[in-house]
Amino acid sequence: MKTIISTLLLLLVVNSTFAQYSYYNIKKSDVLMSKESFRRYATPQIKSIINEFFHVLKKVSPESEPVINIRRNLRQLYIESVELTKVCDQRDIERNVRCHTQIADFGRKLKLYEAKLYSEVSNFKFIPSMIDDSLAFNKLLNELILTNSKVNHRFDEFKMLRETDFQRFSTTPADIEKIIYNSLETVDLKLNIFVDHDYRVEYDNVWSSFIKILEQRILTPNDKEYLLTHLERLNIDWNSFHKNMTKGNYEIPLSKVKVTNIMHNRWNSILKLILRR
Repeated sequence: MKTIISTLLLLLVVNSTFAQYSYYNIKKSDVLMSKESFRRYATPQIKSIINEFFHVLKKVSPESEPVINIRRNLRQLYIESVELTKVCDQRDIERNVRCHTQIADFGRKLKLYEAKLYSEVSNFKFIPSMIDDSLAFNKLLNELILTNSKVNHRFDEFKMLRETDFQRFSTTPADIEKIIYNSLETVDLKLNIFVDHDYRVEYDNVWSSFIKILEQRILTPNDKEYLLTHLERLNIDWNSFHKNMTKGNYEIPLSKVKVTNIMHNRWNSILKLILRR
């Protein structure tokens, strides 16, 4: 009798969990979304989910704010470098107004990034309770300073030789873009460097398999099809993180992760939009 009761209780718990967390297989035939729905409804929700992730990250790990700020400025710089590559064709030796405008825009973003980077360097202090993490962050800052010097050198060369007979021998915008991309990837790998070791793996996983995918593979390229194609995998990864963070698996005050529930509601609204009939 006790065995039967225990089994029934277990089934109730499992059913309750699955009712809230949809780990089930999503049929491709059920996945539909118009371009207009993606633009008007899904895109704003995705933007909010990404922004709220960084908000949650700062709540559970206030020490992470410098990394987040550097990353924000570096990503803006990377976006400008992509545009620089698009509009400044190395084969075009004629004056290009769009290219000149983009060079100015990139230069401004580069100065903003440098200001933030050197501000963090000058304000750097070891955190007594996080010596190893502080050392790792200091190493990251030094790496970024080095790569930033490379960007400055190549950007100056590009501007100096632009629209001259030596243009074809200069650094290309694509070279600059690649350096910045590599720097951004380095920061992304270290984004959660100050998060508590007990649950850092959770933030690493949701960052690399969900948030970063939303940002770089769906939002930035405006790629609705990528969202639809990878919907099931994204859903599993998000639900796993949300369950672990909000159901007491870790000793984190709910006040610090309550925004995660808002993110969860946003994600569910996207699912309903896609899977509705």
